[in-house]
Amino acid sequence: MRRLIVAALVALCIGCGSGREVQPPATAGDIGNINCPTEAGSANGLTGFGATIGAWNATHERDPQYLSWGPKLRDGRRTYPIVRCSNDGRVIAIERHIYPPVTATKALASARTELPVDVKLIYDFTQAQCRNLQYQSQTLASEMGADNPEGIADIQLESPLVGSEATYHATTVDTAHIDLLDPLGIKPDGC
Repeated sequence: MRRLIVAALVALCIGCGSGREVQPPATAGDIGNINCPTEAGSANGLTGFGATIGAWNATHERDPQYLSWGPKLRDGRRTYPIVRCSNDGRVIAIERHIYPPVTATKALASARTELPVDVKLIYDFTQAQCRNLQYQSQTLASEMGADNPEGIADIQLESPLVGSEATYHATTVDTAHIDLLDPLGIKPDGC
């Protein structure tokens, strides 16, 4: 399921160019889900998940032709092919591409570098198509405010597709999604 959401986000991003979008006014409790602006800012505070986009841009190389970040990997894709922001410019979704694929232990360690050091594990379970983990962080809650008052950070690990088969294998992980989609303590019933 999350791959479908990410695919939809990618489709929305194609041809975006500047990263500026006209958005309807946000309603109370609506954090938004927009292309992140491309301007750099201060690298103070968080610089990964939950960062202001200025801090993210100050610490991550951006592809000037598209809204992706990080160095190009040997397969030609960037490390961060998708980064999405809240209406007020906080990084609320990251897709971290890993090439070549690595073990789940290494992929999770890599994804956790995007989170504050005070994260506490809420759950960790494996489904047929992915592994889902949820963390909670007081730093995220404090820094992100209304965008993430419970300080949630969800990580979903996925293995490479083999044809149309999307089966999770802990020995080969190529994608880590980091977001705040799942309510605190509620395990998703799909990937």
